[in-house]
Amino acid sequence: MKRIVLLAVTLLISFHSYSQTAAEADTTTYGYIRIDSTLQGEIEGEISKWTEEHKDSTFQGGLMDMEIFSNDSEVFSTYKKDKVQFFFPFTDETEKDSIIQIVGSTGTPTEGYGFHIYIRNMECIVVFQVRKDGNLIFKNTKKGKTYMSYALTKTQYHLTLTKMPSFKKGEIIEGLVELRGYPYYEKGVKGDDKKSVNIIANFKTPPIQ
Repeated sequence: MKRIVLLAVTLLISFHSYSQTAAEADTTTYGYIRIDSTLQGEIEGEISKWTEEHKDSTFQGGLMDMEIFSNDSEVFSTYKKDKVQFFFPFTDETEKDSIIQIVGSTGTPTEGYGFHIYIRNMECIVVFQVRKDGNLIFKNTKKGKTYMSYALTKTQYHLTLTKMPSFKKGEIIEGLVELRGYPYYEKGVKGDDKKSVNIIANFKTPPIQ
């Protein structure tokens, strides 16, 4: 049986209520979405396997592999180690602009790593976010002068969905997101530490609200 690393997980509604637009994350160009219906079998298989190995827990959204770098050195990774992290995505639709937002995250209500996916027609934006409330320790850029309780950065990414969304409330979206986060900076003992995070996640969202 594979070893599973299960991090504390929450919906992180605060991520959503306090989230910023893609433009504010310095990411204004939408990339294209891949459609692969065969991916649904892989996602459902991962869900079934996780559920079987964690009979006392409730599956709530997706399975994530993640690696974290500090000053260009890897400090944490689940890749190639039979370890996955469980996360809970939040979905929402802005009817006026026909944009779906999906937020996936690990952590607690006040801190954690995650991503925001914005879907519009056949295009998307994926943004990385790290957050730690009450600690003004993050900057989006090295030259930034203001420390914040979060960093929100653009990414290199691929998004694959099992089907094209209909943009209707109640819809469930399944897919795979792969992202390589751009560097952000965290206040350290001897100055700012350069950080970056890569994520691969299968997800099955709750119904769009």
